[in-house]
Amino acid sequence: MMNKWKATDKEDLELLDHAIANWHPKLVDIRHEIAIVFKDKAGKTGGKTNLGKCIKAPGILAVLGDKEYQFILEIGYDLWLALEDTDKLALIDHLLCHVQSEENEQNGEMTYSMRTPDVSYFSEEIERHGNWKKEIYDSLVEKEVAEEKEKKSQEDFDAAFAALEEEGQRELDRQVKQLQK
Repeated sequence: MMNKWKATDKEDLELLDHAIANWHPKLVDIRHEIAIVFKDKAGKTGGKTNLGKCIKAPGILAVLGDKEYQFILEIGYDLWLALEDTDKLALIDHLLCHVQSEENEQNGEMTYSMRTPDVSYFSEEIERHGNWKKEIYDSLVEKEVAEEKEKKSQEDFDAAFAALEEEGQRELDRQVKQLQK
């Protein structure tokens, strides 16, 4: 069985604090609800070392522990020890990028959830095609925006037309009443 433990080393936690303060300011309010957890060895997928992962903390942790966590950054300790501080900071930054925040416009409360990376490539793809997915995603976003604008324009037109029809019907009713007098 693989051992896991929560990071308590001051230097490790300062790296987390630095990444949040400098690059993830929307996470400041939940800083103490984000834990770094080390495991003995970094896992591998397809023979390639997994640098770490960010997971949404299961709710049961609040029952079992002394505090509620929202996110856990899990890192192989063997890898962590081999990294320079700049690489540790980059890894923490990468893992924190998985957390997105959104403010509820009605009550101002922040909600936090997981997101997938914007970019996922094989090195061979980059060599052959460059950042080809960005162009596709950008065009899909443009198409969605255009469709939303068109839908809004149609809704505005329909509402204006309905108002005119209603106004016309009221005027017609008024004229009929005038004639009936």
